[in-house]
Amino acid sequence: MIQLGEHIWNDSTDEYGSVAFFYLNKERSYSCKIIMDDWSVEIGKKMIIASTAKTLSAEQLHKQAYLICEKVLDLYAMERREYFSIINGAWKYILYYWENGVMVIEIHDINYFPVCVTSEVTPRPDEGQTQISMSISFGDEPISDASVQEYKAKRWNPVFRYYRFAILSDNFYDAYRWMYLTFEQLLQMVEPIKRNEDGKICEKEKAWLQRALKALEARFAVFVNLYGKRDSQALIEQFFKEQYNETRCRLFHAKGWVIVPNDEVTQKQLQQRYEELKQLCDSILMAYGVLKMPYGVMTYQGFWATMKQTGQETKGFFSNQTIDAILAANDVLPENTAIIESVVTKEFRPGTVEVFYEYDCENADGNQRYITYGLATQGCAAVIVPLPEELSFDGPARVEIHQMVQMVNKGESVCN
Repeated sequence: MIQLGEHIWNDSTDEYGSVAFFYLNKERSYSCKIIMDDWSVEIGKKMIIASTAKTLSAEQLHKQAYLICEKVLDLYAMERREYFSIINGAWKYILYYWENGVMVIEIHDINYFPVCVTSEVTPRPDEGQTQISMSISFGDEPISDASVQEYKAKRWNPVFRYYRFAILSDNFYDAYRWMYLTFEQLLQMVEPIKRNEDGKICEKEKAWLQRALKALEARFAVFVNLYGKRDSQALIEQFFKEQYNETRCRLFHAKGWVIVPNDEVTQKQLQQRYEELKQLCDSILMAYGVLKMPYGVMTYQGFWATMKQTGQETKGFFSNQTIDAILAANDVLPENTAIIESVVTKEFRPGTVEVFYEYDCENADGNQRYITYGLATQGCAAVIVPLPEELSFDGPARVEIHQMVQMVNKGESVCN
């Protein structure tokens, strides 16, 4: 049996043996259940829950449940004119399924690791020296910049608006559109599209794009920096295929072969394409001298080294105490906390680390309720994460934690 809040599933013979939970963007005062295909989908107070009698692997369950939940939210919006979205469904969810007679509960989450690197230069004329100091701070505390009171305004360009809106977007679909407009405007600055005497465009878009990309690479070498050293034409063809044909055209149109928002597979691919496009735009804007770097950065290698060392010194835990209760106890974990000795840390991709640990419970009786989980060092909580609802189960059971940690340098943004 597993119980998450008020939801209970009994065993592998239950009508719904595979269940997925996704977080909603806002809370509701009541629940609503919708049957669709082989699934029962409940739009709950905090989560949307998809259940099926089918026996599915973790990957199958996540993919199928995610797609069915998005479709249900579409239909519900049409029927009730109430609008909800799933928060970070590719990274933040809970799965419940059976594997070789053992109940498996997977908890997936993502946290962002804000980093700010600053430096200070202090002349020491009496000593004939200059002192340079650097500080690295973690967290999202505002940085004081009292030394700068005025900025001289530069000549305004529409590209600034496109770029700002891209950074402010809270999902990759909007962010990519704005960032591509940023890139297109930058191409216009490098190699304008041809116009006739009346000022009307007289060059086809693909022809202009091919010509402008060649001029861009010749001037700034941005593609070789992004993709690696190869023939320039091959680099341009890779951009044209991945960014223009497979992403831009599919995202800017709603007919034929398109990208549907919040499709789990394309969401991860779109994130990669957005980050690559942003890197290109940043390089060009900095080359023009309009995008500044007022802070230093922690490199991907530095972040991975920091997280790898941290993983060697920590243990996982499950607790029946709230975050406030643990903090009130000076971060000391209570005696009945379930401690997991083995924590595996691996680099998922540059700038993102996965922390994994699992809790094998043979004799759970359903009376122990877990509220938080996280990482601990020397008996004290170092990272505390709340569960969306109280979790309890009776054994045998295996609870897996997949915690993604993504580095975010000061001045960078996060999309879902």
